[in-house]
Amino acid sequence: MTNSKTRRRVAGEGSIYPDGSGYRGAITLADGTIVKRRGRTRAEVADKLKAVREDLARGLAVRKATETLGPYLEWWLEVQAAKVGTGHGDKSPNTLLNYRWALRPVIEALGDIKLRDLEPEDVEGLLARMAAQGAARESVKRIRATLGQALDTAIKRRKVPYNVARLAEMPRTEPPAERRSLTPEQATALLKAAKGDPVEAFLVAGLMLGLRPGELLGLQWANVDLDAATLDVVGSLKREGATLRLGDVKRGIRQSRRRLDLPARVVEVLRAHQAAQKKQRFRVGPDWQDNDLVFCSEIGTPLAHTNMNRKIAPVTERAGIGHWSMTELARHSAASLMSDAGIPLEVVADTLGHASTRMLEKHYRHQVRPSIGAHVAVMDSLFGAG
Repeated sequence: MTNSKTRRRVAGEGSIYPDGSGYRGAITLADGTIVKRRGRTRAEVADKLKAVREDLARGLAVRKATETLGPYLEWWLEVQAAKVGTGHGDKSPNTLLNYRWALRPVIEALGDIKLRDLEPEDVEGLLARMAAQGAARESVKRIRATLGQALDTAIKRRKVPYNVARLAEMPRTEPPAERRSLTPEQATALLKAAKGDPVEAFLVAGLMLGLRPGELLGLQWANVDLDAATLDVVGSLKREGATLRLGDVKRGIRQSRRRLDLPARVVEVLRAHQAAQKKQRFRVGPDWQDNDLVFCSEIGTPLAHTNMNRKIAPVTERAGIGHWSMTELARHSAASLMSDAGIPLEVVADTLGHASTRMLEKHYRHQVRPSIGAHVAVMDSLFGAG
């Protein structure tokens, strides 16, 4: 008869033996590596060794049982930081800042959870709390997406069996505020109010070309050919921490680099703006800082978005339309006005530098007329008045 003290171990169970006030167990892997686990009772150690065997069966690497989410995410952020390049690096400094912003609440709330113990419900609970505190849906989505990117790396390195962030469901959030676009009447009033103002060229070019604010503020005279009436969108003004930097256009979208034909009114106001800038440069003299910027400060330095918004505010007030952001006045309004005038969405997308019409339809196209009427002329021609 075999008692409990002398029973034969099941193959693959590993060895379990007393160790001080508890027990220790060990499994020898196929490559000779010995994996050890410790616990207060024999049953606890047996469960831990069973978990090791299950991980091996699922193809997971055997890691320390104490590895937690927080240190792992800090490591992942360090890896991403190493990819930041000064020119065409894999990651931009702003992307890294976004990653840090998104993962900070995750590390604070879930950082002590063991990486392999993390469940979709843990992530869902965090997202729900953030939504309840008023976080915007896009912010909540960004947090989940960034955690998902980090855990994709954990899967590749056999740290976890599946991505809990991608399994986590989004909480209910308030719908985002509808971004506005100018009606034709409002746009006409704006351009009339801007006549002769130092920001006239900025508003006319933004509204008629649909450039991103960073593309407008990063535009250089070297990329403007007023004789040929063309403009090359190749750069953008970006904020990296407290620094403004001229960089490339939006990363990852080939269509962001584009050549645009200029409407006659844009050519006219840019010529006037260029002449006024030359006079300002002469007045400033040696204090002028030449960055070749089309839209700049009184001494030639780059203009922050907030400074340009302040310059625009008096013009929108004179136009009687209240406060509007640069993006609403330029990009959103241009997209909506072009679309409403019957320009195909594919052409609008090319003008704005989008890879497809999907983002355009989702974010930028607004109904600028109070009713849907494209069908009226067709039906009248087919059936008459009755």
